[in-house]
Amino acid sequence: MALPKKLKGLNLFGNGDSYQGQVQSVTLPALTRRDGDQHRHSQTDRDNFTGVREFWNDTAGST
Repeated sequence: MALPKKLKGLNLFGNGDSYQGQVQSVTLPALTRRDGDQHRHSQTDRDNFTGVREFWNDTAGST
Protein backbone atom coordinates (compact mmCIF):
# COMPACT_ATOMS: atom_id res chain seq x y z
CA MET A 1 0.00 0.00 0.00
CA ALA A 2 1.34 3.43 -0.91
CA LEU A 3 1.43 6.18 1.72
CA PRO A 4 1.57 9.95 1.21
CA LYS A 5 5.10 11.32 1.57
CA LYS A 6 4.23 13.08 4.85
CA LEU A 7 3.32 9.72 6.42
CA LYS A 8 6.45 7.88 5.22
CA GLY A 9 8.34 6.32 8.11
CA LEU A 10 5.45 6.46 10.59
CA ASN A 11 4.65 3.28 12.47
CA LEU A 12 1.30 1.68 11.61
CA PHE A 13 -0.56 0.17 14.54
CA GLY A 14 -3.96 -1.13 15.43
CA ASN A 15 -5.84 -1.66 18.66
CA GLY A 16 -3.01 -0.19 20.76
CA ASP A 17 -0.34 -2.58 19.47
CA SER A 18 2.32 -1.98 16.86
CA TYR A 19 4.69 -4.45 15.29
CA GLN A 20 7.31 -3.04 17.69
CA GLY A 21 5.24 -3.32 20.89
CA GLN A 22 2.74 -1.31 22.92
CA VAL A 23 1.84 2.22 21.80
CA GLN A 24 1.73 4.68 24.73
CA SER A 25 0.70 7.79 22.78
CA VAL A 26 0.28 9.00 19.22
CA THR A 27 1.22 12.36 17.74
CA LEU A 28 -0.55 12.84 14.43
CA PRO A 29 1.27 14.74 11.67
CA ALA A 30 -0.18 18.00 10.39
CA LEU A 31 -1.41 17.45 6.84
CA THR A 32 -1.86 20.50 4.65
CA ARG A 33 -3.02 20.95 1.09
CA ARG A 34 -0.69 22.37 -1.54
CA ASP A 35 -1.23 23.96 -4.92
CA GLY A 36 -1.90 21.18 -7.39
CA ASP A 37 -3.42 18.78 -4.85
CA GLN A 38 -6.65 17.34 -6.16
CA HIS A 39 -9.63 15.55 -4.70
CA ARG A 40 -12.99 14.39 -5.97
CA HIS A 41 -16.16 13.70 -3.97
CA SER A 42 -19.30 11.86 -5.00
CA GLN A 43 -22.46 11.28 -3.00
CA THR A 44 -25.65 9.58 -4.13
CA ASP A 45 -29.22 9.45 -2.85
CA ARG A 46 -28.94 9.07 0.93
CA ASP A 47 -32.13 7.04 1.21
CA ASN A 48 -30.81 4.28 -1.07
CA PHE A 49 -27.13 4.05 -0.07
CA THR A 50 -25.12 4.06 3.15
CA GLY A 51 -21.68 5.11 1.85
CA VAL A 52 -19.73 7.63 -0.18
CA ARG A 53 -16.76 7.24 -2.51
CA GLU A 54 -13.66 9.40 -2.11
CA PHE A 55 -10.69 9.69 -4.46
CA TRP A 56 -7.32 11.26 -3.69
CA ASN A 57 -4.34 11.74 -5.99
CA ASP A 58 -0.85 12.69 -4.77
CA THR A 59 0.39 14.62 -7.82
CA ALA A 60 3.93 14.73 -6.40
CA GLY A 61 3.98 10.94 -6.15
CA SER A 62 3.80 8.63 -3.17
CA THR A 63 6.25 6.11 -1.81
